[in-house]
Amino acid sequence: MKKTFPILVVLALVSAASSSVSAEQGPKNPEPAEKTHMESKSRAKIHESVMEVLRSREEFSVFRNAVESARLAELLESGRQMTLFVPTNKAFGEFPEATLTALTDPANDTMAENLLTFHMVRDRLPAKAIESGWVRTFYGKDVRFRAEKDLTMIGSAKIVETDIKAKNGIVHAIDTVLVPPAL
Repeated sequence: MKKTFPILVVLALVSAASSSVSAEQGPKNPEPAEKTHMESKSRAKIHESVMEVLRSREEFSVFRNAVESARLAELLESGRQMTLFVPTNKAFGEFPEATLTALTDPANDTMAENLLTFHMVRDRLPAKAIESGWVRTFYGKDVRFRAEKDLTMIGSAKIVETDIKAKNGIVHAIDTVLVPPAL
């Protein structure tokens, strides 16, 4: 039973994925564009770290708990510049309960680390700099951006809130959990 549980969890994660990746380059032109309707309500406050953003927002608690279980909090508190695309709790609500439980179980920390680092990219990427194209995640695989006038997507997820700022990066809220292709 112990060996089949992780397999079932991985199958559930894979079945939830609908994004594809490629080895192409990330966004090429970080020039500012027009502001979008998705701008953050918390634009004025700059948090100490992206981990503090996760701790301060209840709608990110599932992602935060998984980050802590996978022992990635130190990375998110470091001075390393990054952008996080954080699924809301509602996005995680689409996952089976067993999958959520597995993500926060330290015994599955490698699986959780892979899933979580697929939501992280190097450097600060404000919403106005996002262009259609590919970007490399901390997981080591690329994820596709699709930027249109009133809609920005990363993989199969819509960006629903943008530019929640921290000293070491930016957080964007998304409506779907991104699942890496090899998970």
